[in-house]
Amino acid sequence: MIAALFRLFGWLGALAVVALVAAAGAFWWIERSGVQAPTDPGVCYRMARVGATPQFEPLFHGIRSLEICGAALERIHLTTGADVTGAYQGRFIFVDKTSIRSAGHFKGEQWRVFFDPQRDMLDGKLRPATPSTITVAPPETPPGELHRHKAAGDGGQTG
Repeated sequence: MIAALFRLFGWLGALAVVALVAAAGAFWWIERSGVQAPTDPGVCYRMARVGATPQFEPLFHGIRSLEICGAALERIHLTTGADVTGAYQGRFIFVDKTSIRSAGHFKGEQWRVFFDPQRDMLDGKLRPATPSTITVAPPETPPGELHRHKAAGDGGQTG
């Protein structure tokens, strides 16, 4: 192989190809030796850093899909406003204000878990349950009062 490359490109070309292959191998090794997501089946994790060391805290067991874990992490993001990193069955999940993404490696290429319309619908379902959107309900009208006003024919208004 090297001899064929040498005849085709000369020493310089062969050396460049060997260097390129070595660099690609080194990059692959560095990426693979980095932080690994837990692979436990059905467990959704939240990742936190303790110093320089990442720690994975199990949030839920029995989760059926990466999307459900992503939705659980989105709920945390909506509640705290902070970026959230988690993991599900060996894949990382990244949640921030722009998107919910997943990657096989911490520094690897990321793919969207939910597209914008899907995320908007998800957020609509999650928001009512977040503390930041809970409002105090108006006092209820006593049942007798409501019935009395309607019976008087004034449309429920007092005079």
